[in-house]
Amino acid sequence: MTKNKFIGAFIGLCVLAMGGAAMAQTTASGVTTTEVVAAHGFEHGHAVNPGTSFTVADGRVYIAIAVQNDTGAEAEITVQFQHADQPVGSGTGSTHLTVPSQHRPYHTVARTGARAGQWRAIVRDAAGNVIGQVEFTVT
Repeated sequence: MTKNKFIGAFIGLCVLAMGGAAMAQTTASGVTTTEVVAAHGFEHGHAVNPGTSFTVADGRVYIAIAVQNDTGAEAEITVQFQHADQPVGSGTGSTHLTVPSQHRPYHTVARTGARAGQWRAIVRDAAGNVIGQVEFTVT
C-alpha cells in the first residue's frame, strides 16, 4: 500500500468513526414528541377542543401528546405541571407514561385539575431531557 492510499484509508476510517459518534449523540434518547397540546378533552387518541385558555369550571385540562419512540423497546416519559413563571423543572407532581416502541407517533394524554393561574406542562424522556412543553392559562 502506498503512503497516499494509507493516509486516505486512515482519513476515511476517522470520518466514519466520527460520523457514527455524532449519530449516536443525536439519537441517544430515541424518544421525541411530534405534538404537545392543551385541550378541553381527549378522545380516540386526539385532543378535543385544543386551546390555551381554560376556566376552573372546566374541571380538567388535558395535555395531548404524540410521541415517537424509535428505541426498539418500551420507554417512559414524564409530564410535570408547574407555574409558568417558574424555571423549568421546579414544579411538583408528575405523571409517568409508558410509550411502546413503534415507528409512528403514539398518542397519549396527561391531565391535571383546572386550578387558576398560568401553567406549563413539561414532557421529559427517561433521561430527564425536555422533549416538549405547552403553556396554558386557567381563570
